[in-house]
Amino acid sequence: MKNSTGLPARMEYSAIPNFYLNLVMPMVDNLEELKLSLHIFRVINRKKGSLQYASRSELLADPAITEGLKNCPQSLERSFDDAVSRAVKRGILIILKLGNESENEEIYLLNTPLNREAAESGEIKIASKKTDYHVAVPAEQMPDIFTHYEENIGLLTPLIADELRLAEQSYPEKWIIEAISEAALNNKRSWRYISRILERWLTEGKANGTYRQNNPTDDPSKYTTGEYQRFVQH
Repeated sequence: MKNSTGLPARMEYSAIPNFYLNLVMPMVDNLEELKLSLHIFRVINRKKGSLQYASRSELLADPAITEGLKNCPQSLERSFDDAVSRAVKRGILIILKLGNESENEEIYLLNTPLNREAAESGEIKIASKKTDYHVAVPAEQMPDIFTHYEENIGLLTPLIADELRLAEQSYPEKWIIEAISEAALNNKRSWRYISRILERWLTEGKANGTYRQNNPTDDPSKYTTGEYQRFVQH
């Protein structure tokens, strides 16, 4: 077994549903199924858009997954398909095959009510068979809003992860990172406070790309916005 040198200073985190951790995982008795299920949560959690899924080709190209299945007595693909089948029978995943006989893509969705409804509608389409793979890389090379939130605000819950993904659709990533930093500097460690910063920057402008607490002390806007706003009559 390869020895670990310990955890790095900067790490990326993945959101795992508490339902799985508390109710499903204790019943999982197959190591390959457990490994693959956790990786699928990781991959899907990183996806954007209304349809969040992981494709078979994407997962088989992920070094973390292939490394975890390499010591199985069966071939990699056979071990992979067996682990997926177990997760499907356990009610965790939904398998869909998109495309035609000559060219198709097998994708996996979490077995949630919304995804079941979408799958049963028969109208799910993906833009292209080619998928952008999210391959694990050292965290030092991959600073992102999720890591930044964990390091400066607190635990990244599934609800907060969803809020961050929604924010990515409305604001530049740099803004979100800076808003998280400003919240930490003000010791206001909550998503509600961060979202208010972003809303203020969107409606009032973000002067010169700097934090508002760095504005000159004689800036009159400090009396009409922020903590003094409630004392001023317009």
